[in-house]
Amino acid sequence: MPVRSKTALRVRLRTNLIAYSLIFPGLLVFYLFVIYPLLQTVTFSFYRYGGVGSLFESTFVGLRHFTDAFADEKFGRAIVNTFYFSFIHTLTKLALAFLLAFFLYRKMKGWKWFQVGLYMPAIVPMVVSAVIWRFIYEGNFGLLNYLLRALHMERFQHYWLSETATAMNAVIVSSVWFSMPFAMLVLFSYMLRIPNDLLEAATIDGASTRQTVAHIIFPLMIPALLLMSILSIAEDFKGYAYILLFTNGGPVGKTEVVGLYAYKQAFSYGNFGYASALSILVLAFLIVLSLGLVNRMKKNQFEF
Repeated sequence: MPVRSKTALRVRLRTNLIAYSLIFPGLLVFYLFVIYPLLQTVTFSFYRYGGVGSLFESTFVGLRHFTDAFADEKFGRAIVNTFYFSFIHTLTKLALAFLLAFFLYRKMKGWKWFQVGLYMPAIVPMVVSAVIWRFIYEGNFGLLNYLLRALHMERFQHYWLSETATAMNAVIVSSVWFSMPFAMLVLFSYMLRIPNDLLEAATIDGASTRQTVAHIIFPLMIPALLLMSILSIAEDFKGYAYILLFTNGGPVGKTEVVGLYAYKQAFSYGNFGYASALSILVLAFLIVLSLGLVNRMKKNQFEF
């Protein structure tokens, strides 16, 4: 082998060794905290495992947990609750985030103060947020009912978190308050990428603000809105902590979502195998949904 070829080979090997040594820690962390738990979850789903002792001493049930899930009425109710929660939560959050981002984008009077104030809910810890809203919704001494009494609107008072008619919507309102600032920030940063030439041309042509938003800004924002929809739906389906702190799924399962139901199956009833199967089903649904939204996002992608 010529000397030049040997030198080039040594340089290439040294470069590859350095590159692999730099990415190895990241790959190791990814394997330990993503790949390995996922493989464990898949393995658990095939066993009647209670979380104690060796997995392989448990009874192998194959796909039994998956078939049981489709016949589980409580799981079906949790699916319906999750779809309702995710649809209303995502739609309301993105609508408000878009409006507030546009308010900041137009730099209306007082926009700098709003830019700081509107993001405040996002930096409040989740536990603190849940405590604040539980106080607001408290039936006897809560702030919301107090304001209704002060306005002589007693007929609208409720035990907001204890009544089946109001519990889920009350949770959605507080969840929008907690999660909307991040969506607003993403949409605002995306609006800043819109070329001023397009907006100036629309103004010269006599387009009103409503027409500019409907025919220029909104179409250009569709990829960002789809991205935030993916993140929001995924968080709603896999999340449970906020509702656990708020209502623990009550009253009578009205606010019990899929993530919380799987959590209870594992840590309250010791059905780790069944909870793992539920998690796999949710993961499969989210993968299919995300791929569909990503393909739609690519079709609506614009180059600025």
